[in-house]
Amino acid sequence: MNTRERLLAERREQLIARSALLRERIGREAAAVASRLQLVDRLFALARSPWLRMGAAAGASLLLFRRPRRLLRLLIRASPLLAALRPVLRPAWRPLLDGVMRRLRARRRRSEGETQAGIQAEAQVGPVSPPP
Repeated sequence: MNTRERLLAERREQLIARSALLRERIGREAAAVASRLQLVDRLFALARSPWLRMGAAAGASLLLFRRPRRLLRLLIRASPLLAALRPVLRPAWRPLLDGVMRRLRARRRRSEGETQAGIQAEAQVGPVSPPP
């Protein structure tokens, strides 16, 4: 009975290690899904923002100009205004874009690290043998 108890204890340890590994995998997959859903949430928030609504209204009003010549004339008239606003808008957008790029790089580094950690954990645990 002693060998049977030892085998069961070894089997239990293997199952505990495998369970921890599977829990970690599920956590990584849930984090990946959550990050994807976070992007969708941000897109919906952007769709509800007044800036996008204003842009959509401007686009719809531009669609009323059926002839491209009218549209081109309007763009030519608006170009000095856009050139004047560029220095004002650039400082506002630069920190936002820098923050987005920083988060993307951190997410990429984190996912590469988690992948390496998962591979190492699988190598340490090894395959779990079926019960005798």
